[in-house]
Amino acid sequence: MTPWPLARYSPRAWLRGLPEARRALALIGASLLLLLAVTTFGVGYILRGHEIDDWRQGLGNLSRMLAETTAQSMASGFEVLDSTTEVAQALLRGGDDAHAPLRTRQLFQTLRDIGTGLRQVDVISLIDAQGELLNFSRSYPAPAVNVAERDYFIWHRDHASAAPFVSAPVRNKVTERWVYYLSRRLNHADGSFAGVVLVGISVDYFVDYFRRVSLGQHASVSLYRDDYTLMARWPQAENLMGTKVATGVTQAVIADGLDADVRITRAPRVADGLRPVLRMGAVRRVHNYPLIINATITEDLLLAGWWRNLKLLAAVALAGTLGLLAAFWLVGRLLARRARDAEQAQALQRQADAANLAKSRFLAMMSHEIRTPMGGVAGMAELLLETGLDPVQRGYAQNVCQGIGELTHIINDVLDFSKIESGHMQLEQQPFDPAAQLEQVAALHRAAAERKGLRLELSAGTGPLWVRGDAARLRQVLGNLLSNAIKFSPSGVIALDYSAEVDGAQTGLWRLRYAVSDQGIGIAEAAQARLFEPYTQADSTISGQYGGTGLGLAICKRLLELMGGHISCSSRPGAGARFAIDLPVRLAPGGA
Repeated sequence: MTPWPLARYSPRAWLRGLPEARRALALIGASLLLLLAVTTFGVGYILRGHEIDDWRQGLGNLSRMLAETTAQSMASGFEVLDSTTEVAQALLRGGDDAHAPLRTRQLFQTLRDIGTGLRQVDVISLIDAQGELLNFSRSYPAPAVNVAERDYFIWHRDHASAAPFVSAPVRNKVTERWVYYLSRRLNHADGSFAGVVLVGISVDYFVDYFRRVSLGQHASVSLYRDDYTLMARWPQAENLMGTKVATGVTQAVIADGLDADVRITRAPRVADGLRPVLRMGAVRRVHNYPLIINATITEDLLLAGWWRNLKLLAAVALAGTLGLLAAFWLVGRLLARRARDAEQAQALQRQADAANLAKSRFLAMMSHEIRTPMGGVAGMAELLLETGLDPVQRGYAQNVCQGIGELTHIINDVLDFSKIESGHMQLEQQPFDPAAQLEQVAALHRAAAERKGLRLELSAGTGPLWVRGDAARLRQVLGNLLSNAIKFSPSGVIALDYSAEVDGAQTGLWRLRYAVSDQGIGIAEAAQARLFEPYTQADSTISGQYGGTGLGLAICKRLLELMGGHISCSSRPGAGARFAIDLPVRLAPGGA
């Protein structure tokens, strides 16, 4: 029997048997299919990284918001605790019945009044030295309840410290609801233990809040005490309440000495029965309080968007593969008509080039196109102001104009900062009058200052008439500082100063010094260190009260650094702020 000629049907033999043109076509087709496969894999990998980075940023922002809200709720709870402790301590007296003043109906009404309006405060209670309930804000007279076994009572009984205590969550003995307590010790006149003041914080309050901000069924939000005791959680986990969960992302971040971080882990998860689960967790300490926030999403949510994109990418790759196979099959059958095929290929190439060019132009002009509809709205709003509007309508139209201006300013800030970060910011070197820049900026903002009853005072010393630099960017920096001064000054004077002196270290170099000083709200010393960081403001309440992105001062700092200068701030809360600019420039011809 003749052996089967396997070699005749091997890929190499098959290629050798093809005409040269078709062999080249087959090799090109195989290469393109391989390239398509590699590209698909690479794009999928890159998309996965982008998805994780987006979630990392978003989850970090969520944990920051949750921590700030929790801190505000705790601050209110401690205010109630301090007020109640002060009242109770003042009523304690000596004798056999020192606690009698703490059992009165009048004090009951006082406790109810103190806690009114605070949804997170479940109950305010007064406990004697034996753990018996003396009075509380829920009803009068107080029921017979003893809490001598509770952790907060034992801690205050055994410690003479006046420091507050945050308890583990427990079920309230009256309502059976989960509550954790803020507590302080009461003392007799001789310093001996007299009892405890309690402010019960409703766990349901936090659970409801966490539920409203939760990202879905594959996400959870947890509140821990700093010893990893679970205080509140959504979705709820009754079996874990009050237990120490010393595994996972929270423990890892705190153990590393960090106050906040976002991490991915596959460590065993207590909520899933210690089963290893891939998840991302954002951990953040609650400022000033022994609490920790953890916002976690599992792989199902973390990579859900990526899986959708990957399926679409796979479909496109499959379609591309089928298209390539079909195209090469047709080309193989139509080699005799090379001229027509070449013409078709050129046409396809031109279409592809046009599509790529259109895409490039679209991407290049995207940032500018976003301003076009805003310009139209701004123009229509200004035209509307010139019509016969009643006062209410005019106010609406003015608000539209103001909002568009603020939005445009925000977009400009974001785009400028993006250019600076990417290294695409171009600086001009043109002659300009340094003293005139201050006057021009003041003229642009004088109307805004007068609307707030502020007075602008300009002071210009001697200096060169003409120097070389980027006057537009200098005016942008000065305008930003003056705009901030107007925004944060309820009244008073805003001073704009200019001076110049020769730089003794380099021949022909001058140093321009500008300063913008106001009598506004001022800036705390601790906040000044992060003042020039992007997306940062001196106080977390400023953005809500005054608006802004927190980019303005960061842009000022970066622009001045690009020009070789620097900016500094000196301020005290309530005493205004002074921003000083030091900018090196060279004389323009005839500038002296």
